[in-house]
Amino acid sequence: MPRSSLKQRAEGPTTEAGYGAGMADEQLGAIGRCHLCKRTFGFTPATVVTVMMDPETNMPLGMTVSGAFREPAPEAVARAVAARVCPDCVERAKQLRDFMDRPVPPLDTWQGNGPVQGSDG
Repeated sequence: MPRSSLKQRAEGPTTEAGYGAGMADEQLGAIGRCHLCKRTFGFTPATVVTVMMDPETNMPLGMTVSGAFREPAPEAVARAVAARVCPDCVERAKQLRDFMDRPVPPLDTWQGNGPVQGSDG
């Protein structure tokens, strides 16, 4: 395959002027690994979603083993590091939040008509 077609593939589609139009608006500043799914993704450091993680427990700050939240200890805050999260995982987290925050369907109370005929009691 000629070098020019490899370069065009990497830059995306070209405009009439011949400049890459695909990545021109999305300048990647870095490539890193998502903390949740472990996939490699490109991101701009100033806009990437991060979660503050306690490297000792490998859990988000303030989260307990049971999944509840509490005020993090000062030493946990001091050793916390920012962990990058890819856009796919952010979208999955939003979908999970929407699913978990749905209102509980109303349940009608059961109205009994008294004892069932033929029963002893």
